[in-house]
Amino acid sequence: GEEAPTREWARFYIATLYWTLTIISTVGFGDWFPLHNDTRILCICCMVLSVGATSFVIAQFSSILLSTDEIQESLKSRKRRLSSLMSHYQIPWRLQKDAFAVFPTLLEASTKDYSDVLGELPPLLQEKIYKHIQKRLLGRVPLFHDLADEILD
Repeated sequence: GEEAPTREWARFYIATLYWTLTIISTVGFGDWFPLHNDTRILCICCMVLSVGATSFVIAQFSSILLSTDEIQESLKSRKRRLSSLMSHYQIPWRLQKDAFAVFPTLLEASTKDYSDVLGELPPLLQEKIYKHIQKRLLGRVPLFHDLADEILD
C-alpha cells in the first residue's frame, strides 16, 4: 500500500542528501560508498561534524592571525596622523626625524593608561607598578637613560 512509496521517497531523499553533502563537504565519491540508508545517514552525520570541526579550527587559526593589539593599532594610527601632518605642512626632514624619535615614548605614555585596572590593586602594589612603568619610559629617553633608576628610587 502506501508504505512502499513513502519508503521509496525516504530512500530517494536520503540518497539525495548524501550526494549533496558529499559534494559540498568535498569528501567526493571514492571506491567505497554506502549503499543503504543507515550507512548514508551515518556518513551524512560524519560529514556535517567534520565540516563543522574544520570550520571551527580554521576560524580559531584565522582569529589568531588577524587579532591585533588595540594599543599597537592606536600607535600606528597616531604615527600615520603625524606623518600626514609632516607631509602636509612640508616639515623639514631633520625636524621630522627629531619628532619621530621622541614620538614613540610620548605615545606609549599617553596610550597605556591602565589606571582603571591598576585602581583595583592594593595601593602599595599600584605604586610599585607605576614606578616600574615610569622607569621603563624614562629609560627610553636618551637624556634620562642612565638616570632612570636614580631618579625614581
